Amino acid sequence: FGASPASAAAIISEFSPASTTEWVELLNTDQVSSVSLTNHEIRNNSGTTLKALSGTIPKGGFLTFEFPAGSLTNAGDCLFLWNGTSNIYSVSYGTGSCTGGTFTVSGAPGSTQTGALINSSWTNIDSTPSRGWCNDSTGGCPTIATIVTEINAVGVKTNLDSQSDYTKTSGIKIVLFIAAF
Repeated sequence: FGASPASAAAIISEFSPASTTEWVELLNTDQVSSVSLTNHEIRNNSGTTLKALSGTIPKGGFLTFEFPAGSLTNAGDCLFLWNGTSNIYSVSYGTGSCTGGTFTVSGAPGSTQTGALINSSWTNIDSTPSRGWCNDSTGGCPTIATIVTEINAVGVKTNLDSQSDYTKTSGIKIVLFIAAF
Protein backbone atom coordinates (compact mmCIF):
# COMPACT_ATOMS: atom_id res chain seq x y z
CA PHE A 1 0.00 0.00 0.00
CA GLY A 2 2.70 2.32 0.38
CA ALA A 3 4.41 5.44 -0.45
CA SER A 4 6.16 7.27 2.30
CA PRO A 5 4.03 10.09 3.69
CA ALA A 6 6.99 12.41 3.12
CA SER A 7 6.60 11.89 -0.64
CA ALA A 8 3.06 13.25 -0.66
CA ALA A 9 2.28 16.95 -0.75
CA ALA A 10 -1.41 16.23 -0.09
CA ILE A 11 -2.09 14.52 3.25
CA ILE A 12 -5.09 13.78 5.44
CA SER A 13 -4.90 16.34 8.25
CA GLU A 14 -8.21 15.94 10.09
CA PHE A 15 -11.36 13.81 9.92
CA SER A 16 -14.72 13.46 11.63
CA PRO A 17 -16.24 9.97 11.29
CA ALA A 18 -19.09 10.28 13.80
CA SER A 19 -20.56 13.75 13.25
CA THR A 20 -23.88 14.36 11.49
CA THR A 21 -22.00 15.43 8.39
CA GLU A 22 -18.84 13.34 8.25
CA TRP A 23 -15.80 14.87 6.63
CA VAL A 24 -12.13 14.46 5.74
CA GLU A 25 -9.78 17.42 5.46
CA LEU A 26 -6.72 17.39 3.21
CA LEU A 27 -3.69 19.64 3.62
CA ASN A 28 -1.23 20.61 0.90
CA THR A 29 2.11 20.57 2.72
CA ASP A 30 3.84 22.20 -0.26
CA GLN A 31 4.31 25.92 0.42
CA VAL A 32 5.28 26.65 -3.22
CA SER A 33 2.88 24.79 -5.52
CA SER A 34 -0.78 23.86 -5.58
CA VAL A 35 -1.79 20.19 -5.77
CA SER A 36 -4.31 18.86 -8.28
CA LEU A 37 -6.55 16.12 -6.93
CA THR A 38 -7.17 14.59 -10.36
CA ASN A 39 -7.13 10.77 -9.99
CA HIS A 40 -7.15 11.03 -6.17
CA GLU A 41 -9.57 9.02 -4.01
CA ILE A 42 -10.32 8.52 -0.35
CA ARG A 43 -10.68 4.80 0.42
CA ASN A 44 -11.30 2.68 3.49
CA ASN A 45 -9.39 -0.42 4.62
CA SER A 46 -11.53 -2.78 2.54
CA GLY A 47 -10.44 -0.85 -0.57
CA THR A 48 -13.82 0.75 -1.15
CA THR A 49 -13.62 4.17 -2.76
CA LEU A 50 -15.49 6.47 -0.39
CA LYS A 51 -15.04 9.51 -2.61
CA ALA A 52 -13.39 10.28 -5.93
CA LEU A 53 -11.78 13.68 -5.43
CA SER A 54 -11.55 16.71 -7.65
CA GLY A 55 -10.28 20.23 -7.34
CA THR A 56 -7.00 21.81 -6.42
CA ILE A 57 -5.53 22.49 -2.99
CA PRO A 58 -3.65 25.81 -3.00
CA LYS A 59 -0.09 25.92 -1.67
CA GLY A 60 -0.23 25.43 2.09
CA GLY A 61 -4.03 25.23 1.89
CA PHE A 62 -6.84 22.93 2.97
CA LEU A 63 -9.72 21.27 1.17
CA THR A 64 -12.52 19.45 3.00
CA PHE A 65 -14.74 16.72 1.58
CA GLU A 66 -18.10 15.79 3.11
CA PHE A 67 -19.65 12.34 3.35
CA PRO A 68 -23.22 11.32 4.23
CA ALA A 69 -23.65 10.11 7.82
CA GLY A 70 -22.61 6.47 8.11
CA SER A 71 -20.06 6.60 5.28
CA LEU A 72 -17.10 6.52 7.65
CA THR A 73 -17.01 3.76 10.26
CA ASN A 74 -17.56 5.33 13.69
CA ALA A 75 -15.78 2.66 15.77
CA GLY A 76 -12.66 2.57 13.63
CA ASP A 77 -11.20 2.05 10.19
CA CYS A 78 -8.40 3.26 7.97
CA LEU A 79 -8.61 6.26 5.69
CA PHE A 80 -6.36 6.12 2.67
CA LEU A 81 -5.55 8.89 0.22
CA TRP A 82 -4.83 7.33 -3.16
CA ASN A 83 -3.34 8.87 -6.29
CA GLY A 84 -4.10 6.52 -9.16
CA THR A 85 -2.73 3.13 -8.10
CA SER A 86 -0.66 4.35 -5.13
CA ASN A 87 -1.53 4.97 -1.50
CA ILE A 88 0.14 8.28 -0.68
CA TYR A 89 -1.11 8.75 2.89
CA SER A 90 -3.12 6.78 5.42
CA VAL A 91 -4.34 6.98 8.99
CA SER A 92 -6.09 4.40 11.16
CA TYR A 93 -8.37 5.13 14.10
CA GLY A 94 -10.26 3.32 16.83
CA THR A 95 -10.75 -0.40 16.34
CA GLY A 96 -9.64 -0.24 12.71
CA SER A 97 -7.25 -3.01 11.74
CA CYS A 98 -5.36 -1.59 8.82
CA THR A 99 -3.42 -3.03 5.97
CA GLY A 100 -0.68 -0.53 5.29
CA GLY A 101 -1.88 2.10 7.73
CA THR A 102 0.82 4.73 8.18
CA PHE A 103 -0.37 6.75 11.18
CA THR A 104 -2.65 5.84 14.09
CA VAL A 105 -5.19 7.77 16.18
CA SER A 106 -5.46 6.05 19.55
CA GLY A 107 -9.24 6.12 19.74
CA ALA A 108 -12.31 6.70 17.65
CA PRO A 109 -13.46 10.32 17.63
CA GLY A 110 -16.97 10.86 18.99
CA SER A 111 -19.65 13.06 17.45
CA THR A 112 -18.04 16.27 18.71
CA GLN A 113 -14.45 15.18 18.19
CA THR A 114 -12.08 14.84 15.28
CA GLY A 115 -8.95 12.89 14.60
CA ALA A 116 -6.38 15.57 13.84
CA LEU A 117 -2.74 15.94 12.96
CA ILE A 118 -1.45 18.44 15.55
CA ASN A 119 2.21 19.40 15.66
CA SER A 120 3.07 16.38 13.50
CA SER A 121 1.29 13.92 15.84
CA TRP A 122 -2.12 12.28 15.40
CA THR A 123 -4.59 12.77 18.25
CA ASN A 124 -8.27 13.23 19.12
CA ILE A 125 -9.39 16.76 19.84
CA ASP A 126 -12.45 17.39 21.99
CA SER A 127 -15.10 19.86 20.84
CA THR A 128 -12.71 22.08 18.87
CA PRO A 129 -12.67 20.71 15.34
CA SER A 130 -10.74 23.03 13.08
CA ARG A 131 -12.32 21.99 9.81
CA GLY A 132 -10.71 23.89 6.96
CA TRP A 133 -8.09 25.43 9.26
CA CYS A 134 -4.71 24.43 10.68
CA ASN A 135 -4.56 22.16 13.71
CA ASP A 136 -1.49 23.65 15.39
CA SER A 137 -2.04 23.76 19.15
CA THR A 138 1.11 25.79 19.84
CA GLY A 139 -0.37 29.06 18.67
CA GLY A 140 1.34 28.92 15.29
CA CYS A 141 -1.98 29.24 13.47
CA PRO A 142 -3.28 32.77 13.23
CA THR A 143 -6.80 33.31 14.51
CA ILE A 144 -9.45 34.75 12.21
CA ALA A 145 -9.39 37.91 14.35
CA THR A 146 -5.64 38.26 13.77
CA ILE A 147 -6.04 37.78 10.03
CA VAL A 148 -8.85 40.35 9.87
CA THR A 149 -6.78 42.83 11.90
CA GLU A 150 -3.80 42.38 9.57
CA ILE A 151 -5.99 42.72 6.47
CA ASN A 152 -7.66 45.85 7.84
CA ALA A 153 -4.28 47.33 8.81
CA VAL A 154 -3.31 47.56 5.14
CA GLY A 155 -6.57 49.19 4.08
CA VAL A 156 -8.50 46.10 3.06
CA LYS A 157 -11.99 45.53 4.47
CA THR A 158 -13.46 42.04 4.75
CA ASN A 159 -16.41 40.15 6.21
CA LEU A 160 -14.17 37.13 6.88
CA ASP A 161 -14.82 37.37 10.62
CA SER A 162 -18.58 36.97 10.05
CA GLN A 163 -18.30 33.54 8.39
CA SER A 164 -19.38 30.44 10.28
CA ASP A 165 -17.91 27.78 7.96
CA TYR A 166 -14.50 28.60 6.56
CA THR A 167 -14.51 25.58 4.26
CA LYS A 168 -16.84 27.47 1.93
CA THR A 169 -15.78 30.63 0.17
CA SER A 170 -19.13 31.96 -0.99
CA GLY A 171 -20.12 35.16 0.73
CA ILE A 172 -16.59 36.23 1.67
CA LYS A 173 -15.94 39.81 0.64
CA ILE A 174 -12.66 41.61 0.50
CA VAL A 175 -12.75 45.25 -0.51
CA LEU A 176 -9.61 47.23 -1.23
CA PHE A 177 -9.78 50.99 -0.84
CA ILE A 178 -7.21 52.80 -2.95
CA ALA A 179 -6.60 56.41 -2.11
CA ALA A 180 -6.28 58.75 -5.08
CA PHE A 181 -3.29 61.09 -5.04
